[in-house]
Amino acid sequence: MRHDSAVRDMLERLASQCNRGQVLDSLLEKSHCGYSPDWSLVETINELQMERIFEDHENLVENLLNWTRDSQNRLMFSERTEKYALFKNPQVSAGHTGAAGGGQRAARGRPEGANYLLGRKETCEMAERNKEALLEECFGGSTVSVPEMEGVLWLKEDGKKSWKKRYFLLRASGIYYVPKGKAKASRDLVCFLQLDHVNVYNGQDYKSKYKAPTDYCMVLKIQKKSQYIKYLCCDDVRTLHQWINSIRIAKYGKQLYINFQEAMRRTEAAYDWSSLSSSSIKSGSSSSLPESQSNHSGQSDSGVSEMTSSGHTRSQSAVSSIFSDAWRRGTQGEVRARRGAPAPPP
Repeated sequence: MRHDSAVRDMLERLASQCNRGQVLDSLLEKSHCGYSPDWSLVETINELQMERIFEDHENLVENLLNWTRDSQNRLMFSERTEKYALFKNPQVSAGHTGAAGGGQRAARGRPEGANYLLGRKETCEMAERNKEALLEECFGGSTVSVPEMEGVLWLKEDGKKSWKKRYFLLRASGIYYVPKGKAKASRDLVCFLQLDHVNVYNGQDYKSKYKAPTDYCMVLKIQKKSQYIKYLCCDDVRTLHQWINSIRIAKYGKQLYINFQEAMRRTEAAYDWSSLSSSSIKSGSSSSLPESQSNHSGQSDSGVSEMTSSGHTRSQSAVSSIFSDAWRRGTQGEVRARRGAPAPPP
């Protein structure tokens, strides 16, 4: 993890003209960390004990301008495997929660615990070509279907350290909940919030800070209205990741997949360049070895190796002889020219 003053100064210089992906490229180049799509810029709000990974396409300055002048917030440069886990393992990374909403999914012909990308239960293992086909099917079109996440979550009551259960549903237009005593029919749903100006954060140690039922909390915060914050708690870490990833998809759509593809291309290009540079260095080092060391390393029980080594030595001797003869003839020619004598035939 890097969050020292050098990184902060570098960010200030770069942020005004770059998006997060470009800033990450510059940080990776300067810090020699090695390219990986998991490297991220992470916003940490200490006062509220929450953090979020910035998306690569977001404008860095626009988000930093939401910080107050005396803010103790931090911007960290660190590896986060969860950033693109959705695309690395699409068969397990997002989808419906296991217990919540099972009845409604069964009515739709969708089993409990199903991944929204697949529509059926799958093992954790999947061939890479099948993953690519699945991602292309879900994200390759002009539009992306929003995961129909739904289930029971704990909601923190405003101004209190008490939590109450509510049944929430994620739709393209926002997050809704079912009022007490009502069914899950569309006409009965109440809008909890719209996602246009909301960012989703991970809550940290909320069992201690807010007496949360579990450690798996997410925070929905409107940036321009810092007081408008909603705290939700999940029963397990898998459900938490499913909700966060589904909200990211609902908010950013296909842009998330484009970010992942570009990050993978940059990583592969950096790896290819690194491999090429390493090969060139090794090749240069090998050709500059002393003749005695080359002969020693070339020794082998194989007659072919010995012939190659001796042939290489003879070639070097022949080249040296040619240059010596040329130098000698050139020197003799200069002497004869000064004396006025004709040059001998070649």
